Amino acid sequence: PLTEEIPKPLIEVAGKPLIDYTLNNLKAVGVDEVIIIVGYLKEKIIDHLSSYTDMKIDFVVQDKKRGTAHAIGLSKPYITGDFLVLNGDVVLQTQALVDLVSNHVDNEVSIMCEEVEDARPYGVLMLEDTLVTNIIEKPENPPCNIVNAGSYIFPKRIFDAIDQTELSQRGELEIVDSINILINQGLRVRSNLYENPRAEITKPSDIEKATDWIRKNY
Repeated sequence: PLTEEIPKPLIEVAGKPLIDYTLNNLKAVGVDEVIIIVGYLKEKIIDHLSSYTDMKIDFVVQDKKRGTAHAIGLSKPYITGDFLVLNGDVVLQTQALVDLVSNHVDNEVSIMCEEVEDARPYGVLMLEDTLVTNIIEKPENPPCNIVNAGSYIFPKRIFDAIDQTELSQRGELEIVDSINILINQGLRVRSNLYENPRAEITKPSDIEKATDWIRKNY
C-alpha cells in the first residue's frame, strides 16, 4: 500500500527518500553522472530530481518489467567504461561503497556481498578465496551463507553477456545469469564482503528496521 501513489525509491526513511541516500553516496565516491532506470510512476522520480544539480542525471524508461539484466542493458548507450550498478530500494553504508570502488580492478566485475543467517532467500556466492565461481539463486539448501548484496561494478563486457542471457523461470532477464555467463567465459568476478552493508526495503515492516539502521550508520 505504501507504493500505490509513490514509487519505492521515494519512500521516506529517517526523514529522507531512499534515492537521496543513494545519490549522496555516489557523490561520496566521486560519481558525477548517473543513469536512472525508471518505470512505475516514473514522473514522480523525474520531478523529485528535476532540481538536482550536484551531478548529471539521465533517465531511461523501462516500459515493462523485464528483469534486472534488461534494465541494466538499457543504459548501454550512455556507458563508456566500468560502471556502478545500485538498486533503488537499498541504502548502503557509505564506507562500504567507497571500499567497493577502491578495491575494483578495471575490466573485472566487483560484487558487494554479506554474510546472513538464512541464505535461502538470496543469491548465494560460491567462492574460491575472493573469486566468485558461481551464483546460485535462492537455493533450498545453501552451500554457504555468503550472499549477493546487489551492488556491482561492471565492465562494458556485461552488455554482451546480457545479450546472451535467456529468460528465467519467471520470464525475466536476470543479471545474476549474466554474471554467471561472464564467469563461465573466464572473466574474474571478485567478491567484496562487508558486515551489515545495507538496509533493504522489501516490505512495510522493513522501514522501521531501516530507520534504526540509518541512525546507526549515518
